[in-house]
Amino acid sequence: MIITDDDHAWLAQNYSSLKYSIDGELVIIEGQFDFIAAYYEQQKRYVINPNSQHEASPIIQDSYQIRVTFPSGKPEYPRVWEIGGRLQAVAKKSGKKPEDLHIIPADDSLCLVGLLDIQFDITLQEYFDGPLLQFFHDQSYFERYGKWVRGEYSHGMLGVIENYCDKLQEGVQLADWCLKILLDSKAVKLLKLIFKKNGLAGHHLCICDAGKKFRHCHTKVLQGLRHLQNYVKDDPKIRCKDIYEILVKHHE
Repeated sequence: MIITDDDHAWLAQNYSSLKYSIDGELVIIEGQFDFIAAYYEQQKRYVINPNSQHEASPIIQDSYQIRVTFPSGKPEYPRVWEIGGRLQAVAKKSGKKPEDLHIIPADDSLCLVGLLDIQFDITLQEYFDGPLLQFFHDQSYFERYGKWVRGEYSHGMLGVIENYCDKLQEGVQLADWCLKILLDSKAVKLLKLIFKKNGLAGHHLCICDAGKKFRHCHTKVLQGLRHLQNYVKDDPKIRCKDIYEILVKHHE
């Protein structure tokens, strides 16, 4: 992400409680993140500083202590932490695991978007008014109402498949990227289903091992897997050579 003078001015004007600094090549934006926003269900969009007369959607006004870091001028997605301990407290109070509130256990950073939604060319303004604000709006909504305003993805690679299915409904084809993520994560169980010769049946047990039928459990995962099956079935050795070789090796 490249930071311009206009970005500095915009950040100071719109999020004045955040402080900007540089440590070597690392940009650090830290402090109190204040926002007022609402999610308009009918329009499927977030509105900043909404008109309360526009739609009967809860208006969330809140603040979080955050830390955002990213290398200046490099195509890497920013990383963010909630450093006030609030999300951990909400998780404990609600009986949830931290990862259920999209806190990554390895380092307590936050998972703002699905892997297929990451935009490496995102600007500072797009990031703060987009994924960052939406994430904390949704957290505040969950804390207040005990549910997610837009639902949520499953953890791990099942969530990637659900994310892929949503992108398909938006008319975006990301099959190769989705398969690469599954490959890099060595998600052999999912890859084997994609290359399953006899197809996937909704009455089979779901891959999550909850004991339910696929069509009554992770239905969006089932839809995504079926689409990926159709994508690779013409010539899997050519289209997905690396994946095919991993599956052959695993079978041996």
